[in-house]
Amino acid sequence: MAEGVEAVAVELQEPAEIEGDSATVSVEIEAAVQQIEHIALEEDRRKAAEADRVEMMNKLEKTLNSSVRYKEMLLKKLSNFDEHQRMERARMEEMRKKKAPVKRASSTRKRKASSSPAGSSGSQSRQQSPKTEENTIINTQLPKYFTGGDLREYQIDGYRWLHTLYMNGVNGILADEMGLGKTIQAIAVVCSLYENGFVNERPVFIVAPLSTLGNWMREFQKFAPKIPVMIYHGSGAERWPKLAKFRRVHMLDGVKVCPVVISSYEMVLYDSKKLQQFTFSYFIVDEGQRIKNGN
Repeated sequence: MAEGVEAVAVELQEPAEIEGDSATVSVEIEAAVQQIEHIALEEDRRKAAEADRVEMMNKLEKTLNSSVRYKEMLLKKLSNFDEHQRMERARMEEMRKKKAPVKRASSTRKRKASSSPAGSSGSQSRQQSPKTEENTIINTQLPKYFTGGDLREYQIDGYRWLHTLYMNGVNGILADEMGLGKTIQAIAVVCSLYENGFVNERPVFIVAPLSTLGNWMREFQKFAPKIPVMIYHGSGAERWPKLAKFRRVHMLDGVKVCPVVISSYEMVLYDSKKLQQFTFSYFIVDEGQRIKNGN
């Protein structure tokens, strides 16, 4: 009888061992599934990162190609700059010589106004029409709010290059020689940002040497009079209230925009913590060689 009891006890223990093995297998399967899912997730992340890298490389290659073309164009322009200036002076001198006889003929026609007044007005209209057409062709290459003058061909190329950098999220350095119009090209880029609605919520910030702040303001007033501009300078009591004006909304052709803020290196260093609360749509550094590390 005792042997029978022992046999029953052995038989009852066997199912428990089988259930334990099943639980172990289930855990192993679940761990394997989780590992497969983790591997798949990592593969998806790797593919997404690779796609982002390829896209960024394509943008960078496009920007670098534009930079190379601009560099070659600029070097060619600089090599011919003296010759161009000489030809420009000769052309202006020739134009002045041509204008002198026209004025004398005009005065003669005024004395004989009773003879042919209609012919005089028709001659003037024919002389003015080519000039108007030429200005129209040039102005179509410029931003809408750049209204104070025209740009030379190399300046238009520089402005387009800077605009391309902005659209691709890449910083750039415009390193033209002194007197070739870097300020004008930068103003043209700012005008294009306003035209395309990139300054509706964030202002443009320009940091420049103190001696050039007035020149920046005058150039904006001359070439882009519609663009709202302010200078951030003065004592603490004078400039700190102006911080609220960074976000002040100005109306530009019925659209709400933020202003262009012009300041000096000294003011930026003094108020660096206060300025960190703002996000700017575009940041221009004049005389960029003055930038140094904090230490």
